[in-house]
Amino acid sequence: FSLPSNDHLEELVRYYDANGMITGKNTTRILLDRLERARRFQEDGKQSAYMAQLQAFINQVYGFSPRFITQEAADSLSFEATLLLSFP
Repeated sequence: FSLPSNDHLEELVRYYDANGMITGKNTTRILLDRLERARRFQEDGKQSAYMAQLQAFINQVYGFSPRFITQEAADSLSFEATLLLSFP
């Protein structure tokens, strides 16, 4: 078991994209951009903005599901992001 991390969440997005579980022209880019924004806020010590970006990521994942993200991938991504919110 490893603690959740931004890197792992980004890897999950790329994995699901590579395996056809994330589709659409810009879906993956939009999700990765959101995670990059979250990372920058975290690096700048802006914890509440970081957490808001993670929550926005979760909302986007479910907004894209099931049309562009399979339910399995959406559940996994949102779970990982929720874990990150639990370990600030």
